[in-house]
Amino acid sequence: MSKISSPSWFKVVVILAILWNLMGIINFYFQITITPEQISKLPEAEESLINSTPFWTYIAFAMGVFGGIIGSIGLLRQKRGHDSSFCYP
Repeated sequence: MSKISSPSWFKVVVILAILWNLMGIINFYFQITITPEQISKLPEAEESLINSTPFWTYIAFAMGVFGGIIGSIGLLRQKRGHDSSFCYP
């Protein structure tokens, strides 16, 4: 595949997107690995919010952060077709 020419600021924006998506992956990891003991130490409102979160939201969150990081890395490599990782038709 051929390289795509890009403006000078492009690499900075892509690196910021990678960092943003890495923070999302860290947040996702903490969200799925929280233990019942840690949940019980939270305020009552946050505890009920975590306990009432449906499973499909975790799937959507995972698709968003992992799709974002794959797309960001693809944009950094400047290969064609990776810009579609950010949006689904």
